[in-house]
Amino acid sequence: MGVGRHRLARIVDGLGHLAEVAVTAEPAAQNAVTPGPDPYGWRREVYGPSARVTGPDEDRMLAEALEGAALALAALSGGGRFHVTVVEVLDTPADTCPGDVRVAAAHATAEAVGGELGDVWFTRPGA
Repeated sequence: MGVGRHRLARIVDGLGHLAEVAVTAEPAAQNAVTPGPDPYGWRREVYGPSARVTGPDEDRMLAEALEGAALALAALSGGGRFHVTVVEVLDTPADTCPGDVRVAAAHATAEAVGGELGDVWFTRPGA
């Protein structure tokens, strides 16, 4: 099983962009991306058992992570087929902008499957 983790930490046009995503990847008959059982479980460890782990913001960021992983699999299509699981999504209220989680997930997926996306994915985080 491949494991990938990517931390996006950039300043673009004076705005901070911060997100981190961890994924696992296993060979599969066709490409697939699914969420893990508790991608925001880290919040309970940091903030306690009553920490918020579900809601509209979390749904949006998890959707971005799934999209980023799928985009990476499509871009790296020559390297085989994989089932990718998004196991962790880390964000900050002030510095995680729309699109940041997608970028981090794409790079984490590339790492997990042994591919390379290059810096092209960073041209406009959130775009």
